[in-house]
Amino acid sequence: MQVFLPNLMFDDTLAGRRSPPAGRLREVLSTLNPLIGLAADPGDAVIADPKPVRTSDVLAHVRWMSLEELDSLPADIRLIPWGWDAPAYALAARFPDSPAPLPEVVRQVNSRRFQSAFDTVIRSPEPGGPDDDRGQAAHRRSPEPGRRFSFPCDNEQDITAALTRLHSTGIVEWIGKAEFSASGRHRIRGRGTTVSDSQKRWLRRQWESGCCVSVEPAVTITRECGLLFEIDTGSGGHCSESVRFLGTTDLYTDRRGQYSGSRITHDVPPVWQPAVRHGRQVARAAADLGYFGPLGIDAMEFIGPDGIPLLRPCHDINARLTMGFLARRLLPLIEPHEQGFWLHRRSEETGLNEQGNGIFSAFPPAQIVRTVSTGFEFPQRPSAAIDTELVITSLSFRAESADAARPFSARG
Repeated sequence: MQVFLPNLMFDDTLAGRRSPPAGRLREVLSTLNPLIGLAADPGDAVIADPKPVRTSDVLAHVRWMSLEELDSLPADIRLIPWGWDAPAYALAARFPDSPAPLPEVVRQVNSRRFQSAFDTVIRSPEPGGPDDDRGQAAHRRSPEPGRRFSFPCDNEQDITAALTRLHSTGIVEWIGKAEFSASGRHRIRGRGTTVSDSQKRWLRRQWESGCCVSVEPAVTITRECGLLFEIDTGSGGHCSESVRFLGTTDLYTDRRGQYSGSRITHDVPPVWQPAVRHGRQVARAAADLGYFGPLGIDAMEFIGPDGIPLLRPCHDINARLTMGFLARRLLPLIEPHEQGFWLHRRSEETGLNEQGNGIFSAFPPAQIVRTVSTGFEFPQRPSAAIDTELVITSLSFRAESADAARPFSARG
């Protein structure tokens, strides 16, 4: 039996941030927690507080438990957290049959310092080219093969050097990201080589906590994808055979960089094939360090300074579960000739097929084959609740072309 722990604040805990999330964010996370049940098999349990009082059919197989009810379980259960942080390790200690990677390995693989070693830029594959050769051709045609995209910085001298280097290549806008961060949070933005006093204070806080800051150019993202890998515990996680590629999910974010949904298909879109090959190298490196478990790698396509689409095959590494892993579990509901859009809508946004800013409004009624609810209800609905639904269309429909799909827009 597996028990899932939805510790969605994993990244903040890993970074040592002690302040609790803001009230609205806390409410949003509480409404997302039960979605980890999509990763559960029949007979598995999910720790939930509060427990849902009603769920959609796709979650009907889940057993909901409180932390107190864990005492009634046998010792041979396996704990599956969203990510391995200190509270997850403490809980796993009660169940000796729960394997867990070492804390220092989890921290290293999730760090932007580790990610920067694989943060290169290649030219995006051209549509219509042969799929089998697309990745190699992309490497050969890369304007600057092997060019680094981001730079880990440990002090003001590193920041100055990174900004000067970016500026010398004509890049004006930049982003500074905390070493452990997710969903568009814990970052600063700037222009040129000047760092404001408030930005310097933010930088010093990161360095005083023992973390680096990753500096990268701000670009116009045209699309994003989550690459999904699983590193098995067999052979100790130290060989390439332990790495399994599970698939991809196109990733949708809002203008703040926060997750809005995933596109699910049976096949890997050709544009992401080079990123998959690159991702295998990242996953093997994580396995060589001793990590095992789910590994999500985010890739993105963006517009280069000369207008040519470029591919950044590894702009985030998540040694944990991701929403992409949960979205992928909905694949059995989709036929090979179909695609699914697993969409997350805030309660204040407009509903399906209505005009406005709601992400569901991107789909004209005639394009929808069917919809599947993936939601649930709590005893008392939080004001910042997230509604989720799987919208299934034919493969010929492109949400990116819909004028209403503005929340799918690229972000800088």
